[in-house]
Amino acid sequence: MKYTIILLLVVITLTSVSALDILKPAEVNKSYTILQTCASCSYVNVTVSNVNGIILSNQPMTDNGSGVWIQNITPTIISRHDVTGIGDKDGTNTSFATYFMVTPSGKIASTGDSILYALFSIILFGILSILSFFIIAIPSGNERDDSGFETKVVRIKYVRVILIFLLYPTVVLLLNFLNGLAVNFTALTMFAGTLGFLFEILLRISWPFTLIIIAWIVIMLIHDTNINRQLNKFSKFNPYNP
Repeated sequence: MKYTIILLLVVITLTSVSALDILKPAEVNKSYTILQTCASCSYVNVTVSNVNGIILSNQPMTDNGSGVWIQNITPTIISRHDVTGIGDKDGTNTSFATYFMVTPSGKIASTGDSILYALFSIILFGILSILSFFIIAIPSGNERDDSGFETKVVRIKYVRVILIFLLYPTVVLLLNFLNGLAVNFTALTMFAGTLGFLFEILLRISWPFTLIIIAWIVIMLIHDTNINRQLNKFSKFNPYNP
């Protein structure tokens, strides 16, 4: 009997949670209108809170004349915003509760989109790991003798530079997909701002990074050309060279 009562309480609780109305998502730093319908109300007060605390406390909403009460708000952080309030519906004080999500775009991806975000994130993380492994494993410079003199030009180091160049867009894409996941999962929304900021920074400096890679390759080519000339001269005048 005890377990039956507990089961009924759980079912009732789950039903109440699932029945909670969800408002349309809002775009961060954009004006958003909270709507509540109550034709018989003479007043409706609303309270809005997010992860940082209460941002509106018992604020009177405005009747547009047709029984729809409105309250404008500009959310400044990406997170879930809980909306609670009270109104005298049919002369009786009646409370309500709902919430809306704040995202960078004002949209929430579907479950299928979220699965794709997660799948692509895993794939990109795997590619990132493989690239990092080869970047560490491939020599970064020419062969040297015990005195530090370069004795042989190692061409494979150019492959390492190309892998570093490919690593950059991989990181940018990974941040983009991770940010998409953070936006669409309430538990991860605290990371969305940081991930989005890093994504924007890397995206903005992509062209300077490309120019740095090109300059790096040119400098390496000039250096290796000079080393080859020196090695050829040394080989010609080396009396021990057969």
